[in-house]
Amino acid sequence: MQSWKQMDTETLASMVNCQKHTIARKIKGLNKMKFLKNKIKIERPKKRHKK
Repeated sequence: MQSWKQMDTETLASMVNCQKHTIARKIKGLNKMKFLKNKIKIERPKKRHKK
């Protein structure tokens, strides 16, 4: 029973770690998209004013 419990906790921990990594990647991607969108929004009017 003890060995089975240890294995279960290990598998659960690995699954949680995988989920954390995927969530972190998704958040990073969303932040990058937001940052790029904001950058484009800020850059466009400046270019228009220069012309």
